[in-house]
Amino acid sequence: MADETSGTVRPAWSPQPPTAADCEAIGRLRTLAFIEKIGCCGYNCLTNVDAHIAKSAKVHADMAAKDPVKFSHCRVVKEEGTGQLLGCIQLQLANDVGDQHFPSDMQHNLLNGEAYLEWIACDPDATGRGVGSALIQWAHAFAKEKGAKFISLEVMRKNVGAVRLYRRKGYVVRCDPHGGPCDCLCAPCYVFFCFGCVYCGVLYMVKPLQETDN
Repeated sequence: MADETSGTVRPAWSPQPPTAADCEAIGRLRTLAFIEKIGCCGYNCLTNVDAHIAKSAKVHADMAAKDPVKFSHCRVVKEEGTGQLLGCIQLQLANDVGDQHFPSDMQHNLLNGEAYLEWIACDPDATGRGVGSALIQWAHAFAKEKGAKFISLEVMRKNVGAVRLYRRKGYVVRCDPHGGPCDCLCAPCYVFFCFGCVYCGVLYMVKPLQETDN
């Protein structure tokens, strides 16, 4: 795959199902990707990064052992030769439990026909190598294959790079239908006080799953 900006050739990444042996690396990648939220209320309140990595690894190990169907809705990308984990993505599909990193009242409740992109993370050293795009493309195809009519995600408003990427992939911002108008107004305030001024709002983004998705 050619990199349009540099003219170099990038690997054609092929996301693969994770194994139980990947859980520690997944927990580390996820934790470090969202490290700015560690210690904030509603986000496990752990200030020790190693403890948070261990907790996240346990969440995935428990999923692999007790909920293999949900675990099969995850994909990883690894560096060829070294096996280093470069990226990971987790979907929530119909009949899946929500993200076990969060208490039940903060987990996503699926609408009819919805697939939810719980989280995606890439190693900083893999930035610009197409890993994130490959994972997102897999998510679109897999969700559609499983019968979803649209896919959704939530992203911090201040994460302009991610918002730009999702817009390129066909996502549009919508008011979250899981709550009423009050939620649309109050959610930014909640995020501000929980996560600080860097994360002053959450965007709910949606993409219909069409015949040709990227």
